[in-house]
Amino acid sequence: MNRAAHQALIDNMTEAELQKTVTDALTALGYVWTHFQAARARSGRWLTPLTGDPGFPDVIALRAGVGWALEFKSQKGRATLGQLGWIAAFRRAGFQSYIIRPDELDWLLESLK
Repeated sequence: MNRAAHQALIDNMTEAELQKTVTDALTALGYVWTHFQAARARSGRWLTPLTGDPGFPDVIALRAGVGWALEFKSQKGRATLGQLGWIAAFRRAGFQSYIIRPDELDWLLESLK
């Protein structure tokens, strides 16, 4: 793939496509993982957790004593304060904890190995 095509792929990758690519890799690499997704009410507004603080990461993955907390964003997506707070809290707890965008996919996939 040439550089322009690769950049177009990165610029147009959705959060859902990014997450699917990563969760497929987590499964292939032998991680146990789970995905947390906010629900949208009929009104169109995002629902907050039933209990606890909002912004919990999209995916938590574990393998061989290493924990990952991953929040996925499109190339132009913005993290909320709650998401940033959770990422920081997971880092303090010893997790590999990141907000991942499409331009960081290659790095992440290599790091997960």
